Amino acid sequence: MSDALSSEWQKNVQYMVGDRVAFKLGNSPGVAAFECLQSHYSTYGNQPTAGGNEYWKHYPRGFPRLRTFNKRC
Repeated sequence: MSDALSSEWQKNVQYMVGDRVAFKLGNSPGVAAFECLQSHYSTYGNQPTAGGNEYWKHYPRGFPRLRTFNKRC
């Protein structure tokens, strides 16, 4: 799983667990980050929401960064 968003959320798309999307929440500036919690076919009824829902985990500060260490040989 990468730190990057895979795409903006779209209707009529099959999302799988772990897929990450950007989604515009209301009048807020920019977009919010979400990660899919259960596989589903997207509709306006199961789109991401502030605080998340059964389909999407909301990351209000963006996705956590994976820590990597430079390994010298």
